[in-house]
Amino acid sequence: MRKYYLGDEFKILKLFKDVFYKEMQLEYWKWRYKKSKQMYINLMWDDEKLVGHYALFPIDVILNGKITRTGFSMTTMTLKEYSGLGIFSTLAKNLYLDSFNDLNIIWGFPNNNSLHGFVKNLNWVHICDINMLVKDISSEDRDAQYDNKYINEIKRFSSEYNDLNLKVASKYNFIVNRNEDYLNWRFVQNPVNRYHILEYRRENILKGYCVYKLYKDKESYFIDIVDILVIDKYIFKELIFEVILKAKERQIRYVNTWMEDKELRNILYDIGFIDSGNITHFGMCKNNEMKFLKNINGDLRKYYLTMSDSDVF
Repeated sequence: MRKYYLGDEFKILKLFKDVFYKEMQLEYWKWRYKKSKQMYINLMWDDEKLVGHYALFPIDVILNGKITRTGFSMTTMTLKEYSGLGIFSTLAKNLYLDSFNDLNIIWGFPNNNSLHGFVKNLNWVHICDINMLVKDISSEDRDAQYDNKYINEIKRFSSEYNDLNLKVASKYNFIVNRNEDYLNWRFVQNPVNRYHILEYRRENILKGYCVYKLYKDKESYFIDIVDILVIDKYIFKELIFEVILKAKERQIRYVNTWMEDKELRNILYDIGFIDSGNITHFGMCKNNEMKFLKNINGDLRKYYLTMSDSDVF
């Protein structure tokens, strides 16, 4: 076992393809893993053969009102023929020790295969299961009535988003720090996915935004609402309706999203979204000595999670 060295990325990409049967582009790897000056990547080798990988991505979260450096758990990989040897746990435990008190919480979205290992071997708390919401818009006729004069598509996030971020974040105990730099990195600079950004302004005052992307599964197109941040539920509903209209314009039948805020989730139910049964696990563990992180598994309503918090979307 050793840390990442310059040039290891080529074997990491090969391991990714061998494990997940799909390719990760080098440009995407650089964008995702080299954003931070400090890289947290552990690799397991069998001589010159890379057989295991685990990484943490440093990311700021507003935790109980404080901007806190955390580690997003991602890309757990072990070659099938090396499974059952404790490679994942060894890589992770060592990485947690290396990042102790630097990455104050480790969090992420373990898949079905790795969830048990995170909880049993790494002391993770399984916070919740996120049920993806979906709406069939084939019978939606709102386009004849809807007025969207306050909503416009933009290309970049401005410094005004820093204030919006802090204002909304004050409602939650856990929310990714969605400042200007983070939003532009996540949605504008992404080398693989094209995102559409909708901005809501009234009297030239920023009230919220929504980000969505189109994707193709087999022969059908879908829209994912990957992120949304608003000052109130009225703006939330208006932005959701606008995405529905965008879907209708493109003759796309289904719109998907996540939302764990109970009030906003109920609005989605009222609009016609339903639970899809597509479940994602969310969990975390403490990785420091700070007392204010004592009860990290508190009220679920205090966690603000959207698809964009995952590296899948």
